[in-house]
Amino acid sequence: MQKLHNGGLISLTASMMTALMGAYALPYVVGALAKKPGLPLAGAGWIGGIHIWAIAMAACLTSFLLKRIPWRGTAIAGGMLAGICWGMCGLETRPAALIAYQIGAGIGGGCMLTVVSAVVAGTGDSERIYGRVYTIMSLAFAAILYALPLVQERFGSDSLFSAIALTVFAMTLAVTALPRTKVVADTAVNESLRDRRVPIGCLFVSMTLVYAMFGGCYAYSEQAAVTIGLSSSGIGWVFALSTAAATVGALLAVALGTTAGRTVPLVTGTVLAGTADYLILASHGVTGYGAGMVLYGAVTMFFNSYAYGAAAALDPQGRVVAALQGYSLIPYALGAGLIGTLTTHLSMGNVGLVCLLINIAGAVIVVPALMVADRRSQDFRSSRDALAGIPREVKALKS
Repeated sequence: MQKLHNGGLISLTASMMTALMGAYALPYVVGALAKKPGLPLAGAGWIGGIHIWAIAMAACLTSFLLKRIPWRGTAIAGGMLAGICWGMCGLETRPAALIAYQIGAGIGGGCMLTVVSAVVAGTGDSERIYGRVYTIMSLAFAAILYALPLVQERFGSDSLFSAIALTVFAMTLAVTALPRTKVVADTAVNESLRDRRVPIGCLFVSMTLVYAMFGGCYAYSEQAAVTIGLSSSGIGWVFALSTAAATVGALLAVALGTTAGRTVPLVTGTVLAGTADYLILASHGVTGYGAGMVLYGAVTMFFNSYAYGAAAALDPQGRVVAALQGYSLIPYALGAGLIGTLTTHLSMGNVGLVCLLINIAGAVIVVPALMVADRRSQDFRSSRDALAGIPREVKALKS
């Protein structure tokens, strides 16, 4: 089992932020791309979306190579590739070249996402580690997303890409504290996933449903605010509160850990996520909408901690959680289109109800995976305690 010190926590957070930089800064990236000569807003949106898909595909594919690649070297190479590609986007105007650089930045981010997921899986305390990482990451991204528009206002729209590139290069320096190669629990070495295909499948199906609703609801959250008559400043305050609530959700995951197992926290979080979606889309007043956004922020990081923690428990070598973190970006990105299609046939209130019902279905589907994850964690702790007791027994015999 990998012991994680403060330097390791900083490296994990820096790696995660580098991997997800394009996803968090997507609205700014699309806006800056749209200011490129001859590139329409729709084209800018597609290029930004391609970046997200590149992260997802790279993370999924490299998860199969975790036994063969040097972890630290892969993370550093991924960070350097991402930084170079982000920087080149500021110098380029040709759509084909911009697509290539966005794909390159996504591939670099996906490689880092795979490594950080595998390292967390090897700690044996994934929920708390993810909670700590998400807490720091939420605060750091809040500062970055506040600063980026100021940089653009002073230096022009293309300065966004230079600022992102410099940030990525700086955070890549922190990756040196990651382990060079895989460090996993002894009981997990060369372990096959064949006997866990059903629970892993349940986890992926459930996450497909829930993350599609997460992404779709967030994409239409601003439109929902406009519909109820919320002012621009009011929308800004609500989104700020939602971001702050994300830190609370992450800290709750740190405090709770697996003391109550994984089933109750994740099922509860899934249903609450559906409730938040419903409140955001169906509310006719500021109170209900604001409550939904705050709940959405808190539940998101809490849910992520337990969802990825369950994946890590199903496979301490990190293959499942690395693939899931990359894969989850795909339904998240597709959710906006799904919700948009639903709004052409249903009222926003009914769309919110659909989101809630889909989340409830996701909560039911994931239960078998959580039961297996809890059982495997208990077996792992028993095995670890037994191994830890052997040196003490040998020492007692010698004395």
